[in-house]
Amino acid sequence: MASIIKANKLQDFAGNDILSSDGAGVITPNANGIKNVPAFRVTNASVQSIPNNTWTKVTFDTEDYDTDTAFASSTFTVPTGEAGKYLFNWIVYAEVDSGEGVASRLYINSSADNKTYARAMSSGSGEATLNTASVTVSLSAADTVELYMYQNKGSAQNNNVSYTNFGGYKLIGA
Repeated sequence: MASIIKANKLQDFAGNDILSSDGAGVITPNANGIKNVPAFRVTNASVQSIPNNTWTKVTFDTEDYDTDTAFASSTFTVPTGEAGKYLFNWIVYAEVDSGEGVASRLYINSSADNKTYARAMSSGSGEATLNTASVTVSLSAADTVELYMYQNKGSAQNNNVSYTNFGGYKLIGA
């Protein structure tokens, strides 16, 4: 025999809303433990010059969203009580020649993390080269995450604001 439970709100013993429904089947998670937060996505409104053969921190000046106000000065800082696994994704861009490349990596607590390294090589002259990556990282409260970029064209190159972006969020239950 099957049972049906009808409710528009699920609360914990303290009266805090965990889930709510609008009565039309749309469920809204209200507890952070069942949402992918903290979360952020940032972009650039202006170009940044990336020197040749130098790992350079990518600066961001536009927040599309930042749920916990954890992204500032081009750095994501894990808020207190939010340790766990995070998924980060990014795209960086530079125009390089055949055989040259664009690389990117996350710096965790101001140190290069080789597990988050991504590289794209150009196959043609003056080609737009996108470097895109996605990685899961275990972080503790107060850990910082920054995106760095590298290119080896021989002279400084601008990252393209139409493509460069950086985002991340905490994974539920991880």
